[in-house]
Amino acid sequence: MKRSPELKRILAYELPDGKLEESRDYHLANKRSRWKLERSYSEDWLKRWDAEQGRISELERLAQDLEDRSDDISDKEFEIEYERIKAALREVRERVRDVSSRRDYTVNFHRIEEIGSLRELCEKFPIQFIPRKQEIGRLLALARQMHVERVAKGHAEPDEPIRVVDVGGANGALGRLMTDLARENGIAIEFVVVDAHLATVSRAKESYADDPALRFVEKFSDEFVASEYADHPIIRPLLARRMEAISWERKREADLKIVLDHACAKRAARLMDREGVQKLLGILKKDFQIDAPDWIENDEDGSSSKFHRFISFSNESDYPIEAANLHFRRDANGRIDAITKKIEQTLLTERSRHDLVINSWMPIGIDFTPEIRELNGAAVVYVIDNNGATGIQEFSVEAGPPRSVGYHDSYQEAEMYRMRAGWTGHSTPEIQAILKAGKRNFREECDTQFGTVYPFRNGFLVQTRLDMADGELDLTPETNGIVVNGEYPWEKEMALTEDTVGKVVKIPPASELNREDYHDFLGYLSRFP
Repeated sequence: MKRSPELKRILAYELPDGKLEESRDYHLANKRSRWKLERSYSEDWLKRWDAEQGRISELERLAQDLEDRSDDISDKEFEIEYERIKAALREVRERVRDVSSRRDYTVNFHRIEEIGSLRELCEKFPIQFIPRKQEIGRLLALARQMHVERVAKGHAEPDEPIRVVDVGGANGALGRLMTDLARENGIAIEFVVVDAHLATVSRAKESYADDPALRFVEKFSDEFVASEYADHPIIRPLLARRMEAISWERKREADLKIVLDHACAKRAARLMDREGVQKLLGILKKDFQIDAPDWIENDEDGSSSKFHRFISFSNESDYPIEAANLHFRRDANGRIDAITKKIEQTLLTERSRHDLVINSWMPIGIDFTPEIRELNGAAVVYVIDNNGATGIQEFSVEAGPPRSVGYHDSYQEAEMYRMRAGWTGHSTPEIQAILKAGKRNFREECDTQFGTVYPFRNGFLVQTRLDMADGELDLTPETNGIVVNGEYPWEKEMALTEDTVGKVVKIPPASELNREDYHDFLGYLSRFP
Protein backbone atom coordinates (compact mmCIF):
# COMPACT_ATOMS: atom_id res chain seq x y z
CA MET A 1 0.00 0.00 0.00
CA LYS A 2 1.55 3.28 -1.14
CA ARG A 3 1.31 6.27 1.18
CA SER A 4 2.86 9.69 0.80
CA PRO A 5 5.40 10.74 3.49
CA GLU A 6 2.98 13.46 4.64
CA LEU A 7 0.20 10.92 5.12
CA LYS A 8 2.44 8.51 7.03
CA ARG A 9 3.46 11.25 9.46
CA ILE A 10 -0.18 12.10 10.20
CA LEU A 11 -1.11 8.44 10.69
CA ALA A 12 1.76 7.85 13.12
CA TYR A 13 1.06 11.13 14.93
CA GLU A 14 -2.63 10.26 15.41
CA LEU A 15 -2.06 6.58 16.21
CA PRO A 16 -2.30 6.67 20.03
CA ASP A 17 -4.73 9.59 20.25
CA GLY A 18 -8.28 8.52 21.03
CA LYS A 19 -7.75 4.87 20.16
CA LEU A 20 -9.08 3.70 23.49
CA GLU A 21 -12.29 5.66 22.78
CA GLU A 22 -12.79 6.00 26.51
CA SER A 23 -10.75 8.09 28.91
CA ARG A 24 -11.09 8.70 32.61
CA ASP A 25 -12.81 12.04 32.02
CA TYR A 26 -15.14 10.68 29.36
CA HIS A 27 -16.07 7.70 31.47
CA LEU A 28 -16.71 9.65 34.65
CA ALA A 29 -18.51 12.56 32.98
CA ASN A 30 -20.69 10.67 30.54
CA LYS A 31 -20.95 6.94 31.05
CA ARG A 32 -22.35 6.93 34.57
CA SER A 33 -24.93 9.64 33.90
CA ARG A 34 -26.02 8.51 30.41
CA TRP A 35 -26.44 4.81 31.13
CA LYS A 36 -26.75 4.98 34.92
CA LEU A 37 -24.00 2.45 35.42
CA GLU A 38 -23.62 0.94 38.84
CA ARG A 39 -20.80 2.20 41.06
CA SER A 40 -19.14 -1.22 41.10
CA TYR A 41 -18.94 -1.24 37.30
CA SER A 42 -17.28 2.21 37.25
CA GLU A 43 -14.73 1.14 39.85
CA ASP A 44 -13.93 -2.03 37.91
CA TRP A 45 -13.50 0.02 34.74
CA LEU A 46 -11.05 2.41 36.45
CA LYS A 47 -9.04 -0.50 37.86
CA ARG A 48 -8.70 -1.99 34.39
CA TRP A 49 -7.73 1.42 33.01
CA ASP A 50 -5.04 1.97 35.65
CA ALA A 51 -3.65 -1.52 35.07
CA GLU A 52 -3.04 -0.69 31.39
CA GLN A 53 -1.13 2.58 31.87
CA GLY A 54 2.28 0.96 31.45
CA ARG A 55 1.26 -0.69 28.17
CA ILE A 56 -0.34 2.52 26.91
CA SER A 57 2.85 4.50 27.59
CA GLU A 58 4.90 1.89 25.77
CA LEU A 59 2.61 2.03 22.71
CA GLU A 60 2.70 5.84 22.71
CA ARG A 61 6.50 5.66 22.64
CA LEU A 62 6.41 3.20 19.72
CA ALA A 63 4.00 5.46 17.83
CA GLN A 64 6.28 8.47 18.35
CA ASP A 65 9.25 6.47 17.13
CA LEU A 66 7.32 5.41 14.02
CA GLU A 67 6.43 9.03 13.30
CA ASP A 68 10.07 10.07 13.61
CA ARG A 69 11.19 7.31 11.20
CA SER A 70 8.26 7.50 8.75
CA ASP A 71 10.32 9.29 6.07
CA ASP A 72 13.18 6.80 6.25
CA ILE A 73 11.46 3.41 6.16
CA SER A 74 9.78 1.57 3.27
CA ASP A 75 6.01 1.48 2.76
CA LYS A 76 5.97 -2.21 3.67
CA GLU A 77 7.92 -1.69 6.90
CA PHE A 78 5.68 1.24 7.86
CA GLU A 79 2.56 -0.85 7.20
CA ILE A 80 3.80 -3.75 9.36
CA GLU A 81 4.72 -1.56 12.34
CA TYR A 82 1.62 0.63 12.00
CA GLU A 83 -0.75 -2.36 11.97
CA ARG A 84 1.10 -3.99 14.90
CA ILE A 85 0.68 -0.90 17.09
CA LYS A 86 -2.95 -0.54 16.04
CA ALA A 87 -3.68 -4.16 16.94
CA ALA A 88 -2.01 -3.75 20.33
CA LEU A 89 -4.09 -0.64 21.07
CA ARG A 90 -7.22 -2.52 20.08
CA GLU A 91 -6.37 -5.28 22.57
CA VAL A 92 -5.92 -2.70 25.34
CA ARG A 93 -9.27 -1.12 24.50
CA GLU A 94 -11.03 -4.49 24.62
CA ARG A 95 -9.48 -5.35 27.98
CA VAL A 96 -10.48 -1.99 29.45
CA ARG A 97 -14.02 -2.27 28.14
CA ASP A 98 -14.23 -5.96 29.14
CA VAL A 99 -15.80 -7.01 25.85
CA SER A 100 -15.33 -10.69 26.77
CA SER A 101 -18.44 -10.55 28.94
CA ARG A 102 -20.69 -9.21 26.19
CA ARG A 103 -23.11 -11.23 24.14
CA ASP A 104 -21.72 -11.29 20.64
CA TYR A 105 -24.58 -12.77 18.65
CA THR A 106 -28.19 -11.96 17.93
CA VAL A 107 -29.81 -15.33 18.61
CA ASN A 108 -29.35 -18.17 21.08
CA PHE A 109 -29.14 -21.89 20.42
CA HIS A 110 -32.19 -23.97 21.26
CA ARG A 111 -33.67 -26.83 19.28
CA ILE A 112 -36.59 -25.16 17.54
CA GLU A 113 -38.82 -28.26 17.68
CA GLU A 114 -38.54 -28.37 21.49
CA ILE A 115 -40.02 -24.91 21.99
CA GLY A 116 -43.61 -25.18 23.19
CA SER A 117 -45.05 -21.67 23.32
CA LEU A 118 -44.80 -18.17 21.92
CA ARG A 119 -43.38 -16.78 25.16
CA GLU A 120 -40.74 -19.50 25.27
CA LEU A 121 -39.80 -18.74 21.65
CA CYS A 122 -39.32 -15.05 22.50
CA GLU A 123 -37.41 -15.73 25.72
CA LYS A 124 -35.06 -18.32 24.21
CA PHE A 125 -34.79 -16.33 20.98
CA PRO A 126 -33.55 -18.99 18.52
CA ILE A 127 -34.70 -17.08 15.42
CA GLN A 128 -35.23 -13.44 14.42
CA PHE A 129 -38.77 -13.88 13.10
CA ILE A 130 -41.85 -15.81 14.22
CA PRO A 131 -42.12 -18.66 11.69
CA ARG A 132 -45.59 -19.79 10.63
CA LYS A 133 -45.94 -23.26 9.16
CA GLN A 134 -47.66 -21.81 6.09
CA GLU A 135 -44.61 -19.58 5.54
CA ILE A 136 -42.27 -22.57 5.75
CA GLY A 137 -44.59 -24.22 3.22
CA ARG A 138 -44.18 -21.25 0.90
CA LEU A 139 -40.40 -21.44 1.07
CA LEU A 140 -40.46 -25.16 0.35
CA ALA A 141 -42.96 -24.60 -2.49
CA LEU A 142 -40.64 -22.02 -4.04
CA ALA A 143 -37.65 -24.36 -3.76
CA ARG A 144 -39.62 -27.21 -5.31
CA GLN A 145 -40.91 -25.09 -8.18
CA MET A 146 -37.38 -23.92 -8.92
CA HIS A 147 -36.09 -27.50 -8.71
CA VAL A 148 -38.62 -28.71 -11.30
CA GLU A 149 -37.60 -25.87 -13.61
CA ARG A 150 -33.88 -26.47 -13.09
CA VAL A 151 -34.33 -30.12 -14.04
CA ALA A 152 -36.31 -29.11 -17.15
CA LYS A 153 -33.57 -26.67 -18.18
CA GLY A 154 -30.78 -29.16 -17.58
CA HIS A 155 -29.43 -27.31 -14.50
CA ALA A 156 -30.03 -30.32 -12.25
CA GLU A 157 -30.48 -34.08 -12.54
CA PRO A 158 -33.93 -35.58 -11.91
CA ASP A 159 -32.69 -37.72 -9.01
CA GLU A 160 -31.00 -34.84 -7.18
CA PRO A 161 -32.56 -33.58 -3.93
CA ILE A 162 -33.84 -30.03 -3.62
CA ARG A 163 -30.83 -27.91 -2.74
CA VAL A 164 -31.21 -24.96 -0.36
CA VAL A 165 -28.48 -22.76 1.13
CA ASP A 166 -29.18 -20.42 4.06
CA VAL A 167 -26.52 -17.73 4.51
CA GLY A 168 -26.64 -16.33 8.04
CA GLY A 169 -28.69 -19.31 9.20
CA ALA A 170 -26.99 -19.35 12.62
CA ASN A 171 -28.35 -22.24 14.66
CA GLY A 172 -30.28 -23.96 11.88
CA ALA A 173 -33.78 -23.20 13.24
CA LEU A 174 -35.18 -22.33 9.80
CA GLY A 175 -33.34 -25.27 8.23
CA ARG A 176 -34.80 -27.73 10.73
CA LEU A 177 -38.34 -26.47 10.10
CA MET A 178 -37.89 -26.86 6.33
CA THR A 179 -36.30 -30.31 6.47
CA ASP A 180 -39.06 -31.49 8.85
CA LEU A 181 -41.77 -30.28 6.46
CA ALA A 182 -39.97 -31.87 3.52
CA ARG A 183 -39.85 -35.21 5.38
CA GLU A 184 -43.56 -34.94 6.18
CA ASN A 185 -44.19 -34.69 2.42
CA GLY A 186 -41.66 -37.30 1.32
CA ILE A 187 -39.48 -34.70 -0.43
CA ALA A 188 -35.72 -35.21 -0.65
CA ILE A 189 -33.89 -32.06 0.42
CA GLU A 190 -30.37 -30.93 1.25
CA PHE A 191 -30.30 -27.81 3.43
CA VAL A 192 -26.92 -26.14 4.04
CA VAL A 193 -26.55 -23.51 6.78
CA VAL A 194 -23.63 -21.10 6.28
CA ASP A 195 -22.61 -19.01 9.29
CA ALA A 196 -19.31 -17.78 10.72
CA HIS A 197 -20.23 -17.91 14.41
CA LEU A 198 -18.27 -20.97 15.49
CA ALA A 199 -19.82 -21.48 18.94
CA THR A 200 -23.40 -21.37 17.66
CA VAL A 201 -22.73 -23.47 14.56
CA SER A 202 -20.81 -26.09 16.55
CA ARG A 203 -23.68 -26.56 18.99
CA ALA A 204 -26.21 -26.74 16.17
CA LYS A 205 -24.13 -29.26 14.24
CA GLU A 206 -23.85 -31.50 17.28
CA SER A 207 -27.50 -31.17 18.25
CA TYR A 208 -28.87 -31.79 14.74
CA ALA A 209 -26.52 -34.67 13.93
CA ASP A 210 -29.68 -36.82 13.71
CA ASP A 211 -30.84 -34.89 10.61
CA PRO A 212 -28.90 -36.01 7.51
CA ALA A 213 -30.66 -33.41 5.37
CA LEU A 214 -29.27 -30.53 7.49
CA ARG A 215 -25.62 -29.58 7.06
CA PHE A 216 -23.58 -26.73 8.60
CA VAL A 217 -20.62 -24.80 7.17
CA GLU A 218 -18.60 -22.53 9.49
CA LYS A 219 -17.59 -19.75 7.08
CA PHE A 220 -18.20 -16.11 6.28
CA SER A 221 -20.31 -15.53 3.19
CA ASP A 222 -17.36 -14.42 1.04
CA GLU A 223 -15.30 -17.44 2.17
CA PHE A 224 -18.14 -19.79 1.27
CA VAL A 225 -18.59 -18.22 -2.16
CA ALA A 226 -14.83 -18.53 -2.78
CA SER A 227 -14.97 -22.23 -1.84
CA GLU A 228 -17.85 -22.76 -4.26
CA TYR A 229 -15.71 -21.48 -7.14
CA ALA A 230 -12.31 -22.77 -6.02
CA ASP A 231 -11.81 -24.54 -9.37
CA HIS A 232 -13.56 -22.03 -11.63
CA PRO A 233 -11.03 -20.54 -14.09
CA ILE A 234 -12.88 -17.21 -14.47
CA ILE A 235 -14.81 -16.62 -11.23
CA ARG A 236 -12.04 -17.67 -8.81
CA PRO A 237 -9.51 -14.99 -9.89
CA LEU A 238 -12.25 -12.34 -10.08
CA LEU A 239 -13.33 -13.11 -6.51
CA ALA A 240 -9.72 -12.95 -5.31
CA ARG A 241 -9.22 -9.65 -7.11
CA ARG A 242 -12.36 -8.19 -5.53
CA MET A 243 -11.33 -9.30 -2.02
CA GLU A 244 -7.94 -7.64 -2.51
CA ALA A 245 -9.60 -4.48 -3.83
CA ILE A 246 -12.00 -4.27 -0.89
CA SER A 247 -9.18 -4.82 1.62
CA TRP A 248 -7.04 -2.16 0.00
CA GLU A 249 -9.85 0.39 -0.31
CA ARG A 250 -10.91 -0.15 3.31
CA LYS A 251 -7.39 0.58 4.50
CA ARG A 252 -7.40 3.76 2.43
CA GLU A 253 -10.81 4.66 3.84
CA ALA A 254 -9.48 4.23 7.40
CA ASP A 255 -6.53 6.47 6.50
CA LEU A 256 -8.88 9.10 5.08
CA LYS A 257 -10.98 9.20 8.22
CA ILE A 258 -7.86 9.78 10.32
CA VAL A 259 -6.77 12.63 8.04
CA LEU A 260 -10.21 14.27 8.23
CA ASP A 261 -10.42 13.85 12.01
CA HIS A 262 -6.93 15.35 12.22
CA ALA A 263 -8.02 18.34 10.13
CA CYS A 264 -11.14 18.97 12.21
CA ALA A 265 -9.19 18.70 15.47
CA LYS A 266 -6.54 21.13 14.23
CA ARG A 267 -9.15 23.64 13.16
CA ALA A 268 -11.04 23.30 16.45
CA ALA A 269 -7.79 24.05 18.28
CA ARG A 270 -7.15 27.00 15.89
CA LEU A 271 -3.85 25.42 14.80
CA MET A 272 -4.58 25.26 11.06
CA ASP A 273 -3.02 27.97 8.92
CA ARG A 274 -2.81 28.43 5.16
CA GLU A 275 0.22 26.16 4.91
CA GLY A 276 -1.54 23.44 6.87
CA VAL A 277 -4.58 23.62 4.62
CA GLN A 278 -2.43 23.31 1.50
CA LYS A 279 -0.65 20.29 2.96
CA LEU A 280 -3.95 18.56 3.70
CA LEU A 281 -5.33 19.38 0.26
CA GLY A 282 -2.19 17.82 -1.21
CA ILE A 283 -2.73 14.64 0.82
CA LEU A 284 -6.37 14.40 -0.26
CA LYS A 285 -5.37 14.67 -3.91
CA LYS A 286 -2.25 12.51 -3.91
CA ASP A 287 -3.36 9.72 -1.57
CA PHE A 288 -7.12 9.66 -2.15
CA GLN A 289 -7.66 11.30 -5.56
CA ILE A 290 -10.03 13.85 -4.06
CA ASP A 291 -9.86 17.15 -5.94
CA ALA A 292 -10.75 20.30 -4.04
CA PRO A 293 -13.29 22.63 -5.70
CA ASP A 294 -12.09 25.94 -7.13
CA TRP A 295 -13.71 27.98 -4.37
CA ILE A 296 -11.42 26.51 -1.67
CA GLU A 297 -9.18 29.14 -0.15
CA ASN A 298 -8.40 30.35 3.35
CA ASP A 299 -10.36 33.23 4.78
CA GLU A 300 -8.36 36.39 5.46
CA ASP A 301 -8.30 35.67 9.18
CA GLY A 302 -6.73 32.24 8.54
CA SER A 303 -9.58 30.27 10.09
CA SER A 304 -9.75 27.89 7.10
CA SER A 305 -13.56 27.81 7.27
CA LYS A 306 -13.98 27.10 3.56
CA PHE A 307 -11.69 24.10 3.78
CA HIS A 308 -13.64 22.85 6.78
CA ARG A 309 -16.91 23.29 4.88
CA PHE A 310 -15.48 21.25 2.01
CA ILE A 311 -14.52 18.24 4.15
CA SER A 312 -17.47 18.41 6.53
CA PHE A 313 -20.69 18.98 4.61
CA SER A 314 -22.40 18.22 1.33
CA ASN A 315 -25.90 18.18 -0.07
CA GLU A 316 -25.97 14.42 0.52
CA SER A 317 -25.17 14.44 4.20
CA ASP A 318 -25.43 16.71 7.22
CA TYR A 319 -22.97 14.64 9.22
CA PRO A 320 -19.46 16.00 9.88
CA ILE A 321 -16.64 14.53 7.81
CA GLU A 322 -19.08 12.78 5.46
CA ALA A 323 -18.61 14.83 2.28
CA ALA A 324 -15.07 13.70 1.46
CA ASN A 325 -15.86 10.20 2.74
CA LEU A 326 -18.83 9.95 0.39
CA HIS A 327 -16.74 11.17 -2.53
CA PHE A 328 -14.06 8.58 -1.82
CA ARG A 329 -16.49 5.75 -1.12
CA ARG A 330 -18.37 6.37 -4.36
CA ASP A 331 -15.19 6.12 -6.42
CA ALA A 332 -13.88 3.09 -4.51
CA ASN A 333 -17.22 1.27 -4.77
CA GLY A 334 -17.29 1.95 -8.49
CA ARG A 335 -14.02 0.06 -8.93
CA ILE A 336 -15.26 -2.83 -6.80
CA ASP A 337 -18.65 -2.92 -8.52
CA ALA A 338 -17.00 -3.28 -11.93
CA ILE A 339 -15.54 -6.61 -10.75
CA THR A 340 -18.89 -7.74 -9.28
CA LYS A 341 -20.60 -6.97 -12.57
CA LYS A 342 -18.14 -9.19 -14.48
CA ILE A 343 -18.70 -12.01 -11.99
CA GLU A 344 -22.49 -11.88 -12.32
CA GLN A 345 -22.44 -11.56 -16.10
CA THR A 346 -20.32 -14.71 -16.22
CA LEU A 347 -22.59 -16.60 -13.83
CA LEU A 348 -25.67 -15.81 -15.91
CA THR A 349 -24.17 -17.78 -18.79
CA GLU A 350 -23.88 -20.87 -16.58
CA ARG A 351 -26.29 -23.26 -14.91
CA SER A 352 -27.75 -22.25 -11.58
CA ARG A 353 -26.14 -24.07 -8.65
CA HIS A 354 -28.96 -24.22 -6.10
CA ASP A 355 -32.73 -24.28 -6.15
CA LEU A 356 -33.03 -21.64 -3.44
CA VAL A 357 -30.60 -19.37 -1.58
CA ILE A 358 -32.00 -17.87 1.62
CA ASN A 359 -30.51 -15.00 3.56
CA SER A 360 -32.24 -15.44 6.91
CA TRP A 361 -30.18 -12.77 8.65
CA MET A 362 -27.73 -10.05 7.64
CA PRO A 363 -25.88 -7.95 10.26
CA ILE A 364 -27.22 -4.42 10.60
CA GLY A 365 -25.13 -1.90 8.68
CA ILE A 366 -23.37 -4.60 6.65
CA ASP A 367 -24.25 -5.83 3.19
CA PHE A 368 -23.33 -9.16 1.66
CA THR A 369 -26.00 -9.14 -1.02
CA PRO A 370 -23.40 -9.70 -3.80
CA GLU A 371 -22.32 -12.97 -2.17
CA ILE A 372 -25.96 -14.09 -1.89
CA ARG A 373 -26.43 -13.48 -5.62
CA GLU A 374 -23.15 -15.15 -6.52
CA LEU A 375 -24.21 -18.42 -4.94
CA ASN A 376 -26.29 -18.57 -8.12
CA GLY A 377 -29.58 -19.93 -6.87
CA ALA A 378 -32.56 -20.23 -9.20
CA ALA A 379 -34.34 -18.10 -6.59
CA VAL A 380 -33.30 -15.97 -3.62
CA VAL A 381 -35.27 -15.11 -0.47
CA TYR A 382 -34.16 -12.31 1.86
CA VAL A 383 -35.66 -12.28 5.36
CA ILE A 384 -35.69 -8.60 6.33
CA ASP A 385 -36.45 -6.69 9.51
CA ASN A 386 -37.11 -2.97 9.72
CA ASN A 387 -36.42 -2.85 13.44
CA GLY A 388 -32.75 -2.47 12.60
CA ALA A 389 -31.74 -6.13 12.61
CA THR A 390 -30.72 -6.72 9.02
CA GLY A 391 -28.61 -5.19 6.30
CA ILE A 392 -28.59 -1.61 5.07
CA GLN A 393 -31.94 0.05 4.47
CA GLU A 394 -32.03 3.82 4.20
CA PHE A 395 -35.52 4.14 5.66
CA SER A 396 -35.16 1.57 8.43
CA VAL A 397 -34.89 2.42 12.12
CA GLU A 398 -31.11 2.23 11.80
CA ALA A 399 -31.08 4.45 8.71
CA GLY A 400 -27.94 5.88 7.19
CA PRO A 401 -25.38 5.36 4.48
CA PRO A 402 -23.26 2.19 4.29
CA ARG A 403 -20.55 2.19 6.92
CA SER A 404 -17.66 1.18 4.74
CA VAL A 405 -16.32 0.64 1.26
CA GLY A 406 -17.84 -2.39 -0.47
CA TYR A 407 -21.27 -2.03 1.17
CA HIS A 408 -24.46 -0.85 -0.56
CA ASP A 409 -28.17 -0.96 0.04
CA SER A 410 -29.03 -4.56 0.68
CA TYR A 411 -31.35 -6.88 -1.27
CA GLN A 412 -30.82 -5.32 -4.72
CA GLU A 413 -31.23 -7.31 -7.97
CA ALA A 414 -28.10 -6.15 -9.86
CA GLU A 415 -27.17 -8.15 -12.96
CA MET A 416 -28.68 -11.51 -12.08
CA TYR A 417 -32.10 -11.26 -10.46
CA ARG A 418 -35.51 -9.68 -10.72
CA MET A 419 -37.87 -8.85 -7.88
CA ARG A 420 -40.95 -11.05 -7.86
CA ALA A 421 -42.95 -11.13 -4.63
CA GLY A 422 -42.94 -10.79 -0.87
CA TRP A 423 -45.02 -10.87 2.28
CA THR A 424 -44.90 -9.56 5.83
CA GLY A 425 -44.78 -11.37 9.16
CA HIS A 426 -43.89 -10.83 12.80
CA SER A 427 -40.37 -10.22 14.09
CA THR A 428 -39.31 -11.86 17.34
CA PRO A 429 -38.21 -8.57 19.00
CA GLU A 430 -41.59 -7.04 18.15
CA ILE A 431 -43.61 -9.87 19.73
CA GLN A 432 -41.17 -10.01 22.66
CA ALA A 433 -41.81 -6.32 23.44
CA ILE A 434 -45.57 -6.75 23.14
CA LEU A 435 -45.55 -9.72 25.52
CA LYS A 436 -43.37 -7.89 28.05
CA ALA A 437 -45.83 -5.01 27.95
CA GLY A 438 -48.67 -7.39 28.81
CA LYS A 439 -50.43 -6.83 25.47
CA ARG A 440 -52.22 -9.55 23.53
CA ASN A 441 -53.07 -7.90 20.21
CA PHE A 442 -50.26 -8.64 17.80
CA ARG A 443 -51.93 -6.98 14.83
CA GLU A 444 -52.04 -3.35 15.95
CA GLU A 445 -49.29 -0.96 17.01
CA CYS A 446 -49.13 -0.26 20.71
CA ASP A 447 -47.15 1.92 23.09
CA THR A 448 -44.93 0.06 25.53
CA GLN A 449 -42.15 1.04 27.93
CA PHE A 450 -39.79 0.15 25.08
CA GLY A 451 -41.44 2.68 22.75
CA THR A 452 -44.03 2.23 20.04
CA VAL A 453 -44.13 -1.29 18.64
CA TYR A 454 -45.39 -1.72 15.09
CA PRO A 455 -46.89 -4.98 13.83
CA PHE A 456 -45.64 -7.01 10.89
CA ARG A 457 -42.09 -5.64 10.94
CA ASN A 458 -40.62 -8.77 9.42
CA GLY A 459 -40.72 -9.45 5.71
CA PHE A 460 -39.74 -11.94 3.01
CA LEU A 461 -38.42 -10.76 -0.38
CA VAL A 462 -38.50 -13.25 -3.26
CA GLN A 463 -36.32 -12.84 -6.36
CA THR A 464 -35.69 -15.22 -9.25
CA ARG A 465 -32.82 -15.48 -11.70
CA LEU A 466 -33.52 -13.58 -14.90
CA ASP A 467 -33.97 -16.78 -16.89
CA MET A 468 -36.19 -18.53 -14.33
CA ALA A 469 -39.95 -18.54 -13.72
CA ASP A 470 -41.04 -16.69 -16.85
CA GLY A 471 -44.67 -17.41 -16.00
CA GLU A 472 -46.50 -16.83 -12.73
CA LEU A 473 -44.54 -17.56 -9.58
CA ASP A 474 -46.70 -19.83 -7.45
CA LEU A 475 -45.84 -19.92 -3.73
CA THR A 476 -48.94 -21.89 -2.72
CA PRO A 477 -47.80 -25.11 -1.01
CA GLU A 478 -50.79 -27.20 -2.18
CA THR A 479 -50.33 -26.48 -5.90
CA ASN A 480 -46.68 -27.52 -5.52
CA GLY A 481 -47.64 -30.85 -4.01
CA ILE A 482 -46.91 -29.84 -0.41
CA VAL A 483 -49.39 -30.53 2.39
CA VAL A 484 -49.13 -28.28 5.44
CA ASN A 485 -50.90 -29.94 8.35
CA GLY A 486 -51.36 -28.30 11.74
CA GLU A 487 -49.43 -25.38 13.13
CA TYR A 488 -46.46 -24.73 15.39
CA PRO A 489 -47.02 -24.43 19.17
CA TRP A 490 -46.21 -20.70 19.18
CA GLU A 491 -48.89 -20.03 16.53
CA LYS A 492 -51.74 -21.18 18.78
CA GLU A 493 -50.94 -18.58 21.39
CA MET A 494 -51.06 -15.84 18.78
CA ALA A 495 -54.73 -16.70 18.16
CA LEU A 496 -54.37 -15.86 14.48
CA THR A 497 -56.33 -17.82 11.90
CA GLU A 498 -54.63 -19.27 8.85
CA ASP A 499 -55.81 -16.53 6.50
CA THR A 500 -53.90 -13.89 8.47
CA VAL A 501 -50.55 -15.20 7.31
CA GLY A 502 -49.12 -12.30 5.30
CA LYS A 503 -50.57 -12.06 1.79
CA VAL A 504 -48.14 -12.71 -1.06
CA VAL A 505 -47.72 -9.43 -2.95
CA LYS A 506 -46.21 -8.96 -6.39
CA ILE A 507 -43.24 -6.56 -6.35
CA PRO A 508 -42.29 -4.62 -9.48
CA PRO A 509 -38.66 -4.45 -10.60
CA ALA A 510 -36.50 -2.11 -8.53
CA SER A 511 -36.19 0.23 -11.53
CA GLU A 512 -39.96 0.85 -11.37
CA LEU A 513 -40.07 1.68 -7.64
CA ASN A 514 -39.88 5.19 -6.26
CA ARG A 515 -36.90 6.14 -4.09
CA GLU A 516 -38.53 5.39 -0.75
CA ASP A 517 -39.87 1.99 -1.79
CA TYR A 518 -36.51 1.14 -3.36
CA HIS A 519 -34.88 1.62 0.06
CA ASP A 520 -37.73 0.20 2.15
CA PHE A 521 -39.23 -2.97 0.71
CA LEU A 522 -40.91 -3.83 3.99
CA GLY A 523 -42.69 -0.48 3.98
CA TYR A 524 -43.88 -1.25 0.47
CA LEU A 525 -45.20 -4.70 1.44
CA SER A 526 -46.93 -3.32 4.54
CA ARG A 527 -49.29 -1.28 2.35
CA PHE A 528 -50.96 -4.50 1.17
CA PRO A 529 -52.89 -6.05 4.09
